[in-house]
Amino acid sequence: MPNSARVLVIRCFLLCLCCLVGGCGRSQEDPAPSKLIRLDKLAPLPDYEAGRPETLRVAVAAILSPQGTEASYQNLLDYLGEKLGVEVQMVQRRTYQEINELIARGSIDLAFVCTGAYRAGAGEMTVVAVPQINGATTYRAVILAARKAGLHSFADLRGKSFAFSDPMSNTGFAYPQSLLTARSESAESYFSRTFFTYSHDRTISAIVEGMAAAGSVDELVYRHALKRDPTLAESLVVLQRSEEFPMPPVVAPKQKDGAFIARVRRVLLELHQEPAGQKILAGLDIECFVLPGKEYDAR
Repeated sequence: MPNSARVLVIRCFLLCLCCLVGGCGRSQEDPAPSKLIRLDKLAPLPDYEAGRPETLRVAVAAILSPQGTEASYQNLLDYLGEKLGVEVQMVQRRTYQEINELIARGSIDLAFVCTGAYRAGAGEMTVVAVPQINGATTYRAVILAARKAGLHSFADLRGKSFAFSDPMSNTGFAYPQSLLTARSESAESYFSRTFFTYSHDRTISAIVEGMAAAGSVDELVYRHALKRDPTLAESLVVLQRSEEFPMPPVVAPKQKDGAFIARVRRVLLELHQEPAGQKILAGLDIECFVLPGKEYDAR
C-alpha cells in the first residue's frame, strides 16, 4: 500500500476512535445540544411551585420596604417554624396584587396582607388570625404632609404632589381616593403629580425628603416610625385621619385544609403567652393575635 494511502487510513481510524471516545465521555444526562429549535413543540412554563410539605412559604405584603419587612417579620416567622416543626421561607413581592395572585394559585401557605388586598381577594382566602393593637382590631389612615410646607388640611393639597403606597392599599390609596371622590375630583385633576412608592415607610421618606408634598399611610406604620425616630414629628404634620378600618389579617389560601389552619391559628393565638412570643410581638407593636370577627367574612 502506498505511503499516502496508509497515512489516510491511519488518519480515518484515529478520527473514528476520537468520535467513539467523545461519545462515551458524554453522559445520557448531558446530551449534545440540538441545533434545531422546534417552536411548535415548546411546553408552557411551569407554574410558581408551592413549597414542599416540610417548608412553610409565607408571603408578607410590602407594607414596609423589603428590608424593613424582613427585619420586622423574620423573628415571627422563625418562631412559627420552630413551633410547627418546619422550615419557613419568606416570600416578598413588589405589589399587593402579586401576593394575591400567589394566594389564589395556592403557591404559598400563609400570608400577611393589607386590608385592601384582603377585600379584593377575600374569596380566595381564609382568615387565620387578626392582630390586636391597644385592645383594638381596627386602624386608621393618616394624610401626612411636610411641616415646612405650611399645609393645614386636605383642601390645601390642591396643586401639590402626592405619594400613594400601592394601588391595592386601603390606607395608602383607597382612602385618599375616597376623599377625592367626595370632592368630585380625581388624582389627575387635584394633584400636580402623583406616584407610587410601594411601601408606607417609603411614602414617609418621600415626604420628608421633599419628593412629595404629602401622602397617605397606615397610621400603625407612622406610629412605629415615630417610635424609631421621634425627630420625624418635627418634619411631618398629620392633616387628616380616616375612619376606622378592619386590621390587616393573616390569611391562608382557600385550598389549605382545616387541620393546617387550626395548627397555625393556635400558634398565633398563643404567641403572647410565652416570653419569647411577647418579645416578638413587642417588636411588631402588636399586643396579640385574636380570632377574626364577622367583618372578615368573605364577600
